[in-house]
Amino acid sequence: MIRKTIAAIILSLACFAASAQVDSLAQAQAMELLEQYIVTLDPETPQVKSREVDFIIETCTDSLLRQAVAERLYDHYVTSSVMGDEEVAIHIYDNWFKPHLIEMSWDGGLLNAAFFAEYNRQSLIGNKAPQLVMKDRYDEDAPLPDLKGDARAVLFFYDTDCYKCRAEIVKLKEYLPTVVVPLEFYAVYTGIRKDKWEYFIDTEWDINSEYVTMHHLWDRSLESEFQIAYGITETPRMFLLGKDGTILGRRLNTDALSQMLDLAVFQETLYNKCPIGTKVPAMRLKGIMVKGDKVKEGNYCLRKADYVMFYSPTCSHCQQEISHCADYPGKKLLIDMDSLGETDPEKLYKLLDTFDLSSLPHIISLKKGRVTGKYLTFIE
Repeated sequence: MIRKTIAAIILSLACFAASAQVDSLAQAQAMELLEQYIVTLDPETPQVKSREVDFIIETCTDSLLRQAVAERLYDHYVTSSVMGDEEVAIHIYDNWFKPHLIEMSWDGGLLNAAFFAEYNRQSLIGNKAPQLVMKDRYDEDAPLPDLKGDARAVLFFYDTDCYKCRAEIVKLKEYLPTVVVPLEFYAVYTGIRKDKWEYFIDTEWDINSEYVTMHHLWDRSLESEFQIAYGITETPRMFLLGKDGTILGRRLNTDALSQMLDLAVFQETLYNKCPIGTKVPAMRLKGIMVKGDKVKEGNYCLRKADYVMFYSPTCSHCQQEISHCADYPGKKLLIDMDSLGETDPEKLYKLLDTFDLSSLPHIISLKKGRVTGKYLTFIE
């Protein structure tokens, strides 16, 4: 509703501007609504935000209004404190400013936007971490990162003369010994004084942990181009990588790192519940069986269905999935988790122990009672 309202207002202003200059008061009102719209987008993913900003910008047919809207959106996402919003700013630059579909209103604006995109593009959340070769304290080549086995990684870029870095290191020294999962920690010195760096390693990085492996790296020659690869225009800068080297978090502090690492471990625990190939419990549950146009309520064994969908009747996403499930071949068993919790809590707890039901709907596919797919959707 908000999207349609704002689009209609901006469209009306743009039509008016075809024959006259946009009234400053009317434009100010449109920009005020735009601010409200930006706030509503905060919980969305960068991909959704990028689609939405394109929608708003495309709606503006007047060049001055389009410029004002695009620049306001860019300014918001380039300075946003919401992790991942850098991707939206880069999207606006790539799709509107760089191809000169919209000109920036101030001298140097395009150059600054190009610089921001160049220094952040490679290290966006969801990207594989750039693979670099740096030096350790003994001048031997050392990879950054070098993930092994079951470990995640933290990349921490710092300078010994940076007071913010020193304050963050104090927090890290308190936190890292509490970590109880394998973690490769890369402390990357960005300065040029090897004597100061080595002294700092010996006196400040005294961390003893069974699970955390410390790596001390630097690149005085800057041959690795780590500044561009990881957007290191200032320090400190900290990233969290998954086991496969995917960037999970960027521009973190120690508190955010702690929360993200806990969340990553928690999500992995949930994801590993009832993995592919596992035979589901032979439980009989009250549910709705859907096969083509036939819909029948009754007690059914989980193993007899081709798909099982755990849902809540109050969830709009669940209702959307239900409305599309008849389009899929095979037998779909729909389990109302709210009703089950009221009528048979014991079976509900068993399901929670067996499956990742942290969010609904949760759809799995089965063959002869064994899991063949998880986190599925009936919506094309």
